[in-house]
Amino acid sequence: GRKEGTKSLIGIDMKGPVIIEDSKNIIFFPISSCIRENSIWVSFQNIIKYSKKDNLSTLLVFKNNYQITIPCKYNLIDNQMIRCIKLERVILTRKKFLDDESIYYEES
Repeated sequence: GRKEGTKSLIGIDMKGPVIIEDSKNIIFFPISSCIRENSIWVSFQNIIKYSKKDNLSTLLVFKNNYQITIPCKYNLIDNQMIRCIKLERVILTRKKFLDDESIYYEES
């Protein structure tokens, strides 16, 4: 259901990020295909930096200063981060719209 939500919000259905907790804007994204048994999921909000390690791996740095090199090309991580930003933007825009609507109805 969460994958379908992402698809309907930003049009991404392959390796798309998913909203884990809507009220706190918690978004995770997969490194590989979601149908693989050993798929790795990463918390978008906890990444503070990522950089190319070599042609086949990327260094992720998290808020708690934990660093890990993952076997994934930098471009894939960069693309996943952009997708997460798009999804987060849609979520925030919808929340603002709903908040604005509730203020409108309260004043009427």
